[in-house]
Amino acid sequence: MERSRWKKWVTFPAWPCPQCQDGSLRLDLASMRTTTSRAEDISRNDPSHYHHDRTDRFTAHLKCETCEETGTLAGNYNTHWMPDGTEEGYTDVGYEVLSIVPAPLPFPIHRPVPLAVEAIIREAAGLFWADHKAAASRLREALEAVLTDL
Repeated sequence: MERSRWKKWVTFPAWPCPQCQDGSLRLDLASMRTTTSRAEDISRNDPSHYHHDRTDRFTAHLKCETCEETGTLAGNYNTHWMPDGTEEGYTDVGYEVLSIVPAPLPFPIHRPVPLAVEAIIREAAGLFWADHKAAASRLREALEAVLTDL
């Protein structure tokens, strides 16, 4: 498991393809769309709001380089003004992934894994971005299913 692929704040690595498990889901930059969050819309009219820091939303498409499976990616992006010794400074942008559909698998599933166990692992992968504890609970359930099968 490559931990750098599974960080909540990303610079868009390639994730393992959940379909073929050989290729990688890569971001289609042309498909990226951003939208302003409602909170940001409201705060724009507030003179006390620090307008250099923002939290907005993004969506994008993914595509496997091997099997051409497609996917979607969604989450928040934050912009934060950073001083750099000049008057202008620079803006740092961070992307927080909240959902990838279909969810990449954290590790390959090899045969002869029972289909019921594979389904539980895929459910855990889908929960990973939204709720780590729920994903861990599903993985525990998958381990229990493997032991039951044995």
